Amino acid sequence: MTKNLMFVFALSASVFAGCSKGGDKGGGGGDSLGVAECDAYLDKMAACAKKSDKTTGEQLTKMRDMMANAWKDSVKDPEQKKEMPRVCTTAIADMKKQIPTCDW
Repeated sequence: MTKNLMFVFALSASVFAGCSKGGDKGGGGGDSLGVAECDAYLDKMAACAKKSDKTTGEQLTKMRDMMANAWKDSVKDPEQKKEMPRVCTTAIADMKKQIPTCDW
């Protein structure tokens, strides 16, 4: 499980880097990003963290929060927001492969 989490963090860092630029228009409000696929990813990550042991759960929660913050910036830019369904669908597929014990 630790090896999988290290891969997940490396993957997340690359997704985070690609999504960290934001504009100043649009975006989701509150906990919702306004992109169904991304909201689903964040919900699934939270559920997986709750299902996992304490250490893994804490790591997944940190990763979820990091992605949520990056994506909040991304959805503010209309051009980046157009790409977010693909980005988040890919993130869900990658997590499904890395942590198959959770419901993705």
